Amino acid sequence: MLRGLEITADAPRIEGNKYGTLLGHATYRISTIHPSANASCRHRFSEFVALRAALLDACPGAVLPPLPEKVISVHKFEAGFLAKRTGALAEFLSQLAAHPLAMASRELAAFLRWPQPLALLVQEHAASCPTPPLDGPGGDGEPNGADPLAGAEAQLMGERDDLEARHKTLLNPTYLSLSIDLYYVYCLSI
Repeated sequence: MLRGLEITADAPRIEGNKYGTLLGHATYRISTIHPSANASCRHRFSEFVALRAALLDACPGAVLPPLPEKVISVHKFEAGFLAKRTGALAEFLSQLAAHPLAMASRELAAFLRWPQPLALLVQEHAASCPTPPLDGPGGDGEPNGADPLAGAEAQLMGERDDLEARHKTLLNPTYLSLSIDLYYVYCLSI
């Protein structure tokens, strides 16, 4: 991580929760502190999810830290839950700031609303950080066919295609009509 760079998450605030419903959301203040510049912004959890997805697209193959799980609960506005999530989001951002690929990305700089001089300083620092080679088992710096993840993409694509086929079946109008008819017959038999 760049010396003197500190990223914090704090001050969760509930927004859009009119009349005590569960329709609102929490936002978290994100502060970047560095001797050359400071920045502050607020983000909700879904924006952290979008950031992680954008970083995975921008840095293919990078292993990024996980986010805390999304929770749909009546307790999502309780102080204990918000404090725990705030800490987890702060840890997520700290790990991104220490990641040689993520720290230099435009996506992270835009998310944290870094001023241009700070973004350039972080990018220069990231360029000077060594990244581990993608060695094959021979240790010669060349990847080879013995990569245990080599077939993972094809397997995942097959699973995705299978799930898409199931999804289309469930949304088929004939299937939906049959399901409604069976439910109607079941209700009549009670």
